[in-house]
Amino acid sequence: MSAAFQEDLHFTLPSGAEVRSPIERWGLGYQLNIEATPVIPLSFGRSDSAFGHSGMGGQYGMADPDTGLGLGFVRSHASINFRDAEGLRDRLYSCLAEES
Repeated sequence: MSAAFQEDLHFTLPSGAEVRSPIERWGLGYQLNIEATPVIPLSFGRSDSAFGHSGMGGQYGMADPDTGLGLGFVRSHASINFRDAEGLRDRLYSCLAEES
């Protein structure tokens, strides 16, 4: 993909917010970490090397090689809410901080 095409890639949400690339970063079958934004509020961890995948219905998986933390979150129902998984991720990071 040419740099010109990447810079031109954007769309507008119904709220009027404009989304420009990079919307997501991908590795070989998984998403690479990006900083959470109001448009895409999902990140996979606190380090740049964290990666994972957000799945259909609110499923969530992540790994952070810098801390050795990994998490898989599977729901018993479909949802578009990732806050539960992110809350669990944040609690795990808090536990790591308490151990140090």
